[in-house]
Amino acid sequence: MKSTVNFDVTCGRYKSNPRTAIFNTLYIFFCITDKQFKFPSFYPTGCLLGCVNVDDCLSQEEYEKRYPDGESDSPYVFICSNPVSLRLRFPIKGQHKIYQLDKTIHQAAMKCIQKTAKIQAEEANAG
Repeated sequence: MKSTVNFDVTCGRYKSNPRTAIFNTLYIFFCITDKQFKFPSFYPTGCLLGCVNVDDCLSQEEYEKRYPDGESDSPYVFICSNPVSLRLRFPIKGQHKIYQLDKTIHQAAMKCIQKTAKIQAEEANAG
């Protein structure tokens, strides 16, 4: 049986504009290959963005076997699903590594996600 871990998604602070060379490369790549692709106009920093389920963690070798067109060159790659974006952005001091989220922020974020899920369910039932 496959286990899934819930993983909070944060965006750390940038010392400079986040649209660095890597962003420019991605803009060019996706604009050429997919004319319909829309990039966000705003990149929030220093806040909790939402959460995802971490379905697997693969070595680069296994990742390349399973996803030959994949775009990550990290030594290990998280395979994630079910992204949930928070409507509210909770300010946090992000860290580059995996770390434990403050309990108060975690509880507030969970309430926000539950409220969003309830609203979406009500909208689906109404329509």
